[in-house]
Amino acid sequence: MTLLNPGSVQGNVLTLTLRDKSGNTFVTRSITAGETNPAPSISLTNQTYYAVITGQGLGSVRLDYGSSSSNFSATATFNVEAAAPVTWTKPLSYAAAGEGVNLSWSVADQVDVDRYEVEVDKGSGFETAATVAYQEVGSREVTYTSLQPATSDGAYYRIKQLDFGGTFDYSNVIYVPGSTDAAALNVYPNPARDFVRVAVPERVETVELVASTGQVVRTYPAAAARDGINVSDLITGMYLLRVAGDASFTPQRLIVRR
Repeated sequence: MTLLNPGSVQGNVLTLTLRDKSGNTFVTRSITAGETNPAPSISLTNQTYYAVITGQGLGSVRLDYGSSSSNFSATATFNVEAAAPVTWTKPLSYAAAGEGVNLSWSVADQVDVDRYEVEVDKGSGFETAATVAYQEVGSREVTYTSLQPATSDGAYYRIKQLDFGGTFDYSNVIYVPGSTDAAALNVYPNPARDFVRVAVPERVETVELVASTGQVVRTYPAAAARDGINVSDLITGMYLLRVAGDASFTPQRLIVRR
């Protein structure tokens, strides 16, 4: 299996995940612009498999497959050809605003944009919380905002951008702490396979990732943890995220699955 991106795509990533019809993952490979990443040969039983492509860039994914016993081989190429209808220039963020929280994000180069939807996940999956109308500003940068009510338990937010053609795109995901967890770390998604984002209180400087044995396996500056943590190279199991040197913060369990 080879993942391919054209050189014109800078810094974006395409990921191919091969799964069976039960959702079990057999192999996942990611690639940035201009690279190839051959996957090792894997043995598969005679059933239907699904190739899932995710990412933010343009490019193609080539999957080479066959049978050594029958000398059969074939190639399937999956193309990602449509450019995103907006450029996300500033990530989704939040600020306290009285009894609520003010979400804000910035975009540019809006093409055929219909609207934006604020989605919230309070523990049972994302659902639409508000709709924000499109602002006509040409290709210039524009900042959108949405005032949301504060929650006691905290919630995850993301922005869904929809265009008139029926396609859509998502912003980054953020966690907005509630009144009861201001001194806690929060992780999304959890359980995780590849990448997690950590909601870190502002006064925290360093976050530690601790294995079940008690060994500190990673240390992250707070800013890096907020941007996201790559867990794709960690073995399956339970870990603990904690604030270094400050027991007043509640640690968060993180489960890594494959």
